[in-house]
Amino acid sequence: MKTNYIKRNYYLIPLATLLTITFRGYLATLNKDWLETLSFPSAFPPFWAFPSIIWPLIFTSITITVLFIWNKTKRDIRYGYVMPLVIIMALLHVAWSIVFFELHNIKLGFIILLILTTLSVKFMQSIAKESIATSLLFAPFVAWQIYASILTYSLVQLNS
Repeated sequence: MKTNYIKRNYYLIPLATLLTITFRGYLATLNKDWLETLSFPSAFPPFWAFPSIIWPLIFTSITITVLFIWNKTKRDIRYGYVMPLVIIMALLHVAWSIVFFELHNIKLGFIILLILTTLSVKFMQSIAKESIATSLLFAPFVAWQIYASILTYSLVQLNS
């Protein structure tokens, strides 16, 4: 008799996403005073948009993308290449938060964002070979990385 159960990844992957969002939010809140001392480009979204709109949308799309890949992708060489990219991108995301919010190093944060953006584009291209729909679910993250890179470059220019 087959028993219905929820695969561990259906709660572990969203839990990892939630922990990442919480960590980022914590660092941003912790360093709000420093953020307020920076000069921002006119195209910078208001601070309230990050925790209430931008991050939830982006991290939801990432979570759904990773769940699809984990559960629907063939376990072949491409899978062995794509899943490590997910882990590397997550670590870079955390590294960016620490470098930007804790160390206040905008230039190094920009470099990390460039690497993260490059890997995100590569990741999206790789998963498109398996599923265009899943690749498109990841598009908001790629778009955000490109926009965030431009904003961070502007921060470097305005605050050097």
